[in-house]
Amino acid sequence: YKLCWCSAGSVCTSIPMFSVGVGKMTLTGPTSGFSLACVSGQFCVISGIQGTNLNQDDSVMVLDDCGGSSIEGFPNSAKTTSSGMAGSEHAWGSDRINPVGGLYAVCWCAKGATCLDGSFHRKRVGTLTVAGPQGGFTQACVVFSACTWGGMIGQDLQDGDRIMLLEQCGTGQKVLGFPNGDIAVASNGGHDYTFGSSDNFVTAGGFDYQMCWCRGQCSGPANFLVRAGTLSILGPRSDHEFGCIKDTACVLLGFKGVGLQDGDKVKILLVCGVSGSPGSGSTAVQGGTAYLTWDSAMTTQAGKFTVCWCKKSWDCNDIANFKMAAGSLTVASVDPNQHRSCHVRDICQVEGITGNQLQSGDLLMILTACGGGADAKVPGWPRNGTSMPATVGGSKFSWGLLNAVLSEPGVYKMCWCPARHFSGCDEPSDFIIEVGRMTLKGPVYMSQNRTCTANQPCLVGPFVAGTGFSYGTDRVSLVSSAGLCGTNGQEDGVGG
Repeated sequence: YKLCWCSAGSVCTSIPMFSVGVGKMTLTGPTSGFSLACVSGQFCVISGIQGTNLNQDDSVMVLDDCGGSSIEGFPNSAKTTSSGMAGSEHAWGSDRINPVGGLYAVCWCAKGATCLDGSFHRKRVGTLTVAGPQGGFTQACVVFSACTWGGMIGQDLQDGDRIMLLEQCGTGQKVLGFPNGDIAVASNGGHDYTFGSSDNFVTAGGFDYQMCWCRGQCSGPANFLVRAGTLSILGPRSDHEFGCIKDTACVLLGFKGVGLQDGDKVKILLVCGVSGSPGSGSTAVQGGTAYLTWDSAMTTQAGKFTVCWCKKSWDCNDIANFKMAAGSLTVASVDPNQHRSCHVRDICQVEGITGNQLQSGDLLMILTACGGGADAKVPGWPRNGTSMPATVGGSKFSWGLLNAVLSEPGVYKMCWCPARHFSGCDEPSDFIIEVGRMTLKGPVYMSQNRTCTANQPCLVGPFVAGTGFSYGTDRVSLVSSAGLCGTNGQEDGVGG
C-alpha cells in the first residue's frame, strides 16, 4: 500500500487532500476470499493460501466465526498442527477431521503473535466447506422388522454415502444383527438409507446405536468417524448373562433394552422360536426390566439355555414368536460333601471343587450356617468370609495370598453362590448351597500356658482347646517371650 499525507493545516476530509506520497506500507498476512472443500471423516489439508510474507509458523484455526470459540470435530481444538509451503498449507498431520457437515471460517494468526485459541485468530482467510451429515438425526425401528430411514440432511450429501451402526463411532466391533455387514447405503441424493437387502430385516439387540457416517468404500468401524445421529432398536439387549441355582427359585433382574414394557414375555429355550423349553415362560414387570415368576420347578435341569423374548404386541401364545435371543441363563449346581481344611493364622485356598456349569466368578462364603443372617458370619475370616471370584472354571477359591485366617479354630460351612446370580451374592442369605465343611485346624490362640524345669524333660500338652490336631505330625517351636511366632526363630538351647 502507499502512504499518502495531508497537512494538519488542511481540511483532511476528502481524497484529493491526501496528495503527497510519503512511502509504502507492507501489510503482512493472507488475502481473503480463499475457499476449500473437505469431507468429514477424512484427512483435510488447507492449501493454496495466498498473501504477503506468510510463514510456515503462522497459525490457522477452523471456527464458526473468526475470533470465536473452537468447535467440535476438528483435531487439536480445531487448530492445525502442521504446515508447509512457506505458510500456504496447513493441516492436522495424521489425524482425520469429523465435524458435522457445514460451512466454516478459516481464521489466521501471525507468527510471533499470541495465538493460543480462537479469540486470537481474528483474520478470516476464507471458507472451508465440509461435506457430511448435519448430525442430530433420530430414527427408531423394532427388532425383527424392516428398518430403513429417510430425510437425512447435511452438506453436499450424495448417493453411495454409508452409515454403520455402532455403540461408539470410530471404534469397537461391527454390530451383529444388521444386514449388509452393518452398513446402510444412501440413495435419493444421500438423504435416504437402506441396507440393500430385500427385507432390510434387523435382529440386533435393543440399544441406542450411533449412526456413523463415511464417504467412499468404507468397511471397518475405524473409518466411520462422523456421528450422523441415533438409531434406536426397540427390544432387549442380546448380551444378557443370568445365573440361577438348580432346584431353587429363579429371578431375572436388570433386563436391559429400549422400549421394554410390562407384558413383554420371555421363555427359556434351547433354541429361540423352537419348542423344547426346559421351563415355563414369564411375563415382564417393573417396566419390562424384571421377570419374577419362576419357582424351583423351572430349574430342575442344570445347563446353559437361551433367554428368548416376545414383544407384548406379538402373539406370545405362539412359541415361534419367542424369536429374539436376549442372552443366556446358566442353571448351575455344586456337588455336596466336598470337605476341605485350612490352618489358623495361615492363608486359605480351596481347590478341586466340582459341580455342573461351574464357572470363574462363582463365590464361596465361610459361615456357621448357609443362608443365615449376619450372625452366621465367622469373625476373623479374611474378606468377611467371602472368597475372591473363583478361577480355573469355578473350581479354585482363595481369600487372598496375603490374608491369614485369624478366626477361632473350628468346623464351619463352605457356602456357594454362582456368578451372575440375581441376588448379587452380597449377603450371607444369598449363599444358600452348602458345598461341605471347612475345618480350620489349630490351637486356640494363647490358650496353652505351661511351666517346665531347665535340664529336665518337658511335656507340652495335651492341647484341649483347638481343632484338627494330628498326632505325630503337628509341631511346636519355643521362641523368646519377646519374639513373635512365625517371625523369630527357636531360642538357642531350648528343645531338640
